[in-house]
Amino acid sequence: MAKKASLKKTVGRQAEERLNIGSITLDVSEESILSRAAAREYLPSVAYVNNYHVKERGKAGIYTVDFSDLVSKYPKNKYLIEQLIVGINEIIVPDCSRNTIKDNAQGVRVFLEFLNSDNNLSNNSVTKVNDINILIAKSFSNYLRSTYPKNSHCRKWFAAIRRIVQRLQEQFSKDPSIGVGFPWPTGPGKNEGTIEGYHPREMKELIDACIKDIREIKSFHQAYLSLDEELVTEEWNIENLMYFLHEGMRRTEESRLKSKGTERAWIKRLISNAPNALKAMVELGYTIDQIQDFYIQRGAELASCGRSPSATRISQHPDQERAISQFNLALGTLKKRFPLFPYHLPIEKAKGLLNNKNLRNSTILKTKDPLAYMVNSAVSYSSRKIKFMDGTLGKMSVYAAQHFVSDTLYPFFLLALINTGWNVESLLSISDDVDAHITPDLIDPENYVIIHGRKIRGSNGMGFLKVTRRSNKNKMLDTYQLLKYVESIITQYKNSPYYRGC
Repeated sequence: MAKKASLKKTVGRQAEERLNIGSITLDVSEESILSRAAAREYLPSVAYVNNYHVKERGKAGIYTVDFSDLVSKYPKNKYLIEQLIVGINEIIVPDCSRNTIKDNAQGVRVFLEFLNSDNNLSNNSVTKVNDINILIAKSFSNYLRSTYPKNSHCRKWFAAIRRIVQRLQEQFSKDPSIGVGFPWPTGPGKNEGTIEGYHPREMKELIDACIKDIREIKSFHQAYLSLDEELVTEEWNIENLMYFLHEGMRRTEESRLKSKGTERAWIKRLISNAPNALKAMVELGYTIDQIQDFYIQRGAELASCGRSPSATRISQHPDQERAISQFNLALGTLKKRFPLFPYHLPIEKAKGLLNNKNLRNSTILKTKDPLAYMVNSAVSYSSRKIKFMDGTLGKMSVYAAQHFVSDTLYPFFLLALINTGWNVESLLSISDDVDAHITPDLIDPENYVIIHGRKIRGSNGMGFLKVTRRSNKNKMLDTYQLLKYVESIITQYKNSPYYRGC
């Protein structure tokens, strides 16, 4: 009901009461007075159709607002609608403009539309004013931006709900269905465009994608640490020569027995049919007779200490199984034979080993460092076909196995942002010593910690603002463990002269 109409009725009723004062007995006991005072702080009953006195250009009139259709459309919000009507009646003054009443009424309508929309990102049920909190308010602001872009009325609708809720909280503070005040976020501005948000369903999909990638990245790191096999170049020492003969004799044993050839004859035949073996024998300073004697006397013993003298075969067009094998051999070789690559080298040298120019200038690199050439070849031919990230990282998978690259750090970074609700600046304020930014949780220090970040944005030139987040220190995918895992990987290279602390 409009305040002016209400005021007239109240004045008339008070006049009648004064005339009949002698016939009324008023309980003035302390208990009765306190009871009546408390009753005044609870919401009165309301009507869905209300008449308001308006005045525009000096002309008075009546403006009617009917919320009956709103109650029919959203029956589960009936009590909330009644509360908001009380709030409108509290903030509308007599003789205001029609537009003021329209904006407040439309604000209520749009707010109910938001609460029942799939784009309500808060995912909270609101059936009374006490359910409205800062998350609801921020979600309502985002809803207005995305649903009514460039609409100048958005800020008025947001401000209407804010005023209604705040007035109800001031006037009816003892009503448990109203609740207490909270700091409202900034609403939509005059000329803001669309700001897209994520529905909880989409947010869950995003979190699941982060978790899937994080698990794959961790497995990739662990696989690198366990690699032991490596690529080998051609090498003809005496042990490898004996290994070559031992394997040859084993393969041809059946033919040798059938032909009744002697052991010495078959040794000579194997060496004569392998130009590289013959060349190695000469370079090692042996004659064929000496090699025959050597093999007969100690062949099996020396062969057990040797390997195939041939280089690892690198396929230029491997299938996935071969690609995975070649790539792992290349990683194992880097780990064992090139331990300084790339994080302990100057940037120019670090760029050199896996440079495609090295493959184009193959003759130079083969001569200069045949093992480096083989590593480069194996990575180039295989990295696009490995299972990790479906091969999309290419040669960057090498760096991702040892450390992080932007694509593999991002899932950790994004999930930490989602977990904390911080902005990028706040998360980047955490250094490579995570424990320097935490304090024990006072409620449950065994399982939780408080993470402390900071930001300049919003500080109004007063230095840094502190931001905090409570985190379970034992859950693998909570913020503390995410940060500790990233720390464990990057600080492996802390002894490098090129390490940059953060």
